[in-house]
Amino acid sequence: MVDKYEKEKKKQLGMSSGNAKHILSRKIIFSLLKEQTKNICYRCNKEIKSYKTLSIDHKKDWLHSKNAKKLFFDIKNVKFSHIKCNTPKNPTSNNNRKNKI
Repeated sequence: MVDKYEKEKKKQLGMSSGNAKHILSRKIIFSLLKEQTKNICYRCNKEIKSYKTLSIDHKKDWLHSKNAKKLFFDIKNVKFSHIKCNTPKNPTSNNNRKNKI
């Protein structure tokens, strides 16, 4: 059940607070990457120009691995890429090529 407080947040934000937090987190990450000039896609080496196209990427695929949880949360296994570059349909994604570390 959605409480009164959550309803008010949704009314004022125009979206759920969970969705708003997700967008805010992406904006913060993008801003920090841009300040450090690290807003370059791990897969295509082109500039990531918007938080809307930013994706958290894993150098080594964690899904179905022996240590999925460990790989997922391993900060050394994380890079950033365009959403379109980090999809199974893209030939540069983890699912279609050997992992590079």
